[in-house]
Amino acid sequence: MEFVRRKPVRVAIALAAATLTASALGGCSGGDRGRLVVRTDLPDGLREAVEASFEERHPDIDLHFSEAVVEATLEELTAGDADFDVWWGVPARALLRAEASGVLASNSAIWAPRGDGASEDGSADTDPRWHPWLTTPLVVAFDRTVVSISDAPSDWIDVFHHAWFEEVRVPDPASTQEGATLVGAIVVEALRDDDDLNRGFDWLARLHDQVDAYVTDSGAAVDALRRGDALLAVMSRAEAEAARRSGRDWLHYRIPTSGTPELVMGVAVVEGSPSSEAAQTFVDHLGSDQVATAAKLHTHWEPVAGQVDGASLPPDFELPQSWRAFDQTFDTLAVELDGWLDRWEREVRTR
Repeated sequence: MEFVRRKPVRVAIALAAATLTASALGGCSGGDRGRLVVRTDLPDGLREAVEASFEERHPDIDLHFSEAVVEATLEELTAGDADFDVWWGVPARALLRAEASGVLASNSAIWAPRGDGASEDGSADTDPRWHPWLTTPLVVAFDRTVVSISDAPSDWIDVFHHAWFEEVRVPDPASTQEGATLVGAIVVEALRDDDDLNRGFDWLARLHDQVDAYVTDSGAAVDALRRGDALLAVMSRAEAEAARRSGRDWLHYRIPTSGTPELVMGVAVVEGSPSSEAAQTFVDHLGSDQVATAAKLHTHWEPVAGQVDGASLPPDFELPQSWRAFDQTFDTLAVELDGWLDRWEREVRTR
């Protein structure tokens, strides 16, 4: 604000009061509207839909988006340089790192299930710093013109059959969220069943024996299937469905019947945000039916909260398959996952 010299005292007092009020609201833009900045790299169509529905319900809040890759955002947060209030659509592993750094504020979402699985004993987290918002399972994909649907693996144990020896593409645990999630989920599942860490790594070693190559993105896996360089590929259901929608109708997949690792994206409020009340309002809005439908339509991920309006989805939007997700104990993963990935590099990749 530019101050003009020799203002009348009463006007100066009024200006000072207005400045304090704006500061308390976290700044303002467009008249009396409070400004809220959300960091996300979710698709533009989803952002636009959420912005429209949010500002329709909350015309007093001026919603803005900023974009940056996860690593850059983590660096901003840990350096105390964050110029945003909410981090939205973030991989769970990144949120765990941010939580460990103490840069996320305690917040409660009205739609969050009590006990997200963040605690090892399954109890509710009484001081949540982030909330799971979207999920998608890992699936076993294949070219149905090469592998018949009846012959395709229906469970993980089937992937170990000799017919698929060195015919499987798997996301690289060292460089992909999908691969890291696979390692973490399998080890946690082994610990849950019989508290045997080695059994989890034995399972990963058996899978490794079937692997033709580890890939850094799902596009490479889909291309390998199309070329016939591999017969099976592990990828997220969301990526498989996105590929199907882009003209690859030959692509099919199975969700392992005994259970499967599940990718999670979440949302968090930044510690020290000057717009914490508006940020909480935005987080609560993410549980609405309107947002759930837009998220499903634009990402192919499954919303944790809200009801998806099936009538708003195109015909044959996705293959009708249900799944059971392996348990995820986020407190355990926050402490142990990096070590498990190091062990995987030493004992499995180098076999």
